[in-house]
Amino acid sequence: MEERYFKEVRIMTSHPGRMRVVNSALQAADWPIEQSEILTAAKHALLACLEGNLSPGSARFAFIQAAKEAGN
Repeated sequence: MEERYFKEVRIMTSHPGRMRVVNSALQAADWPIEQSEILTAAKHALLACLEGNLSPGSARFAFIQAAKEAGN
């Protein structure tokens, strides 16, 4: 399975002041964000991207929305 890279997204970790850089649909799909409707939609978008059915930019947008909702 191809990683499907996109422009990096910096996400706050549980350690204050520490960030993690996510730059692919595969990395984003593994990111632990609490369950919500937006997260479910983002996971579907990331999987569709990994399958080649959605652009990396669209998957990135969905991931950012889920991360924002989770406070990351």
